[in-house]
Amino acid sequence: MDASLRCDLSVLATSDLHLNLCPWDYYEDRPRPGTGLAAAAARIEALRTGLPNCLLFDNGDLLQGTPLGDALAATLPPAPDRPHPMIQAMNLLRYDAMALGNHDFEFGLGFLERALAAAGFPVLAANLQRTDGGPQPFGDWVLLEREVTDTQGARHPLRIGVLGLLPPQVTVWAEAALEGRIAARPMLETARRLVPRMIDAGAEVVIALCHSGIGLQDQGGATEPEDVTLAIAALPGVDAVIGGHSHDVFPQPRMPARAGVDPVLGQLAGKPACLPGHSASHLGLLRLKLMRGSDRRWRVTGGTGSVIDLTAPVPPPGPDNKIASSYRDLCRRANGTTRRHLDRPAGHCTAPLTSFFAMASDCAATRLVARAMRWHVTKTLADGPLASLPVLAAAAPGRAGGRGGPGNFTTLPAGLLRERDLMALCPFPNAIRALQVTGATLADWLEHSAGTFGQIRPGARDAPLLDPERPFYNFDLIDGLSYEIDLGQPARFNAEGRLIAPGARRIRNLRHAGQPLDPTQEFVLATSSFRASGGGGFPGCGPSRRSVLAQPISVRALLGAYLSVAGPHVPAVEPDWRFAALPGASALIQTGPAAAAWLPRPGFEPLGIDAEGFLTLRLTL
Repeated sequence: MDASLRCDLSVLATSDLHLNLCPWDYYEDRPRPGTGLAAAAARIEALRTGLPNCLLFDNGDLLQGTPLGDALAATLPPAPDRPHPMIQAMNLLRYDAMALGNHDFEFGLGFLERALAAAGFPVLAANLQRTDGGPQPFGDWVLLEREVTDTQGARHPLRIGVLGLLPPQVTVWAEAALEGRIAARPMLETARRLVPRMIDAGAEVVIALCHSGIGLQDQGGATEPEDVTLAIAALPGVDAVIGGHSHDVFPQPRMPARAGVDPVLGQLAGKPACLPGHSASHLGLLRLKLMRGSDRRWRVTGGTGSVIDLTAPVPPPGPDNKIASSYRDLCRRANGTTRRHLDRPAGHCTAPLTSFFAMASDCAATRLVARAMRWHVTKTLADGPLASLPVLAAAAPGRAGGRGGPGNFTTLPAGLLRERDLMALCPFPNAIRALQVTGATLADWLEHSAGTFGQIRPGARDAPLLDPERPFYNFDLIDGLSYEIDLGQPARFNAEGRLIAPGARRIRNLRHAGQPLDPTQEFVLATSSFRASGGGGFPGCGPSRRSVLAQPISVRALLGAYLSVAGPHVPAVEPDWRFAALPGASALIQTGPAAAAWLPRPGFEPLGIDAEGFLTLRLTL
């Protein structure tokens, strides 16, 4: 190689923006300065301008996730004279390409087509194929032809191949929108097939946009998991990877190193890599070192990955900043439509509702959603062959902290509920499903749910209550059953739903209608399309399991119907689940900073605000 011909290539990346465009809290209906892509746009533009030979990519899940997305889908879908505001925003920032994420399909292929029609950049999803004869609004990969400046200041052409991949499970998770219309292949298989073709077509640098978490380097087994970014980084020909989907931030110093994962240099399988968080919290930055050989092809000789915190305070942009001005105008238009939609009355509740303690005690907000699901399924099945079976409902908290941060909790005062409150209770547009199950399946369902907690021995002091690897949205309660959770027992199932401790039982005193649950009794269990299709790995769920009720009605819509028909909601006084006593033990849990004013009962002790802004509570067990 000619050592005199070297250049640096910079790659900026966002991922999992989830329609966090405007610096506005739609649940509280107030400004939220410093948040969203609009607030970060000027910084991204300044970084891009200042870095050598810079590209900008997005890694998917950008069209759904805030009430703005739901309101647009319900009232003002994109049209030729009305581009989608997130796509407009990305055009303003001159994105070079993006990969699609699984949540981008939740409003259907028609909505996706209209939203992407105005995109001024390639949109990629290589492992998906349209099968119903309709137009495919995305490609497999793209060859970007750019000019780069070498270290001596001379200009040269460079061909960058960009591949987009997302979990094939999207056809299960978004079954109602995609069934019979989209086929999915495994991500690894697709990358192995396409990367050599990209290189043969002239790609000198190959960058994989993987809407997927890090995962393991050796992905064995018959079924590909949803997190395979590390395995894709290890493929020959791949020069750099951008991950996402899991909402993780990589690299970061607190992350332990493991095989193939270097959290200091920001490398996966020795390749530059990043995962840029979610909701415009971070910006990924890859720095690639290139050298041109005697064959006049550029090759990557090394590089590192890092992330930039976009939520850190910065001086406000000057009044002449055109990017900031354009985004203000864009947000003003989008916000007006959304706020009017969210302000519509939707029902009444006789008592306040909060999710501050949804992971530590019976939660009236979560139970309201479950009650609405039971009501709908009972009514729908009333004249059919399953009418004699008891109907129960499984529901998880909609907003309970986690990677969403200390503001990701719901607090609703008693009285009028509006559309924004329904969205706070049901942030995801999942459809209603119902399964026919036995008492034994219900018991294991709750065992898997109880795996959300860490094991705590009697006498242990200030043990972490939650398993950090398990998200709050996989903690289901089942309305219609009463039970205790014994934290002294190990988890029966792992996070993927695999049985790991056959002798362990955390669920105690499990009862239905006041009597011990009969493991052979048949029930109908109302749940969400995400859960029924296998989301969370719960027993008795998955693509091969047929629902006894499957309707394209969102859980949020039937919640609104329930509140309008049933009258003012009266939350239950007695909890349906509690922790079994663990003498001398206490646990710590993070919640929202305002939770101190809402303590549900004795035994919760506020300890102060931590570095991330959460309130730490001590729970006496």
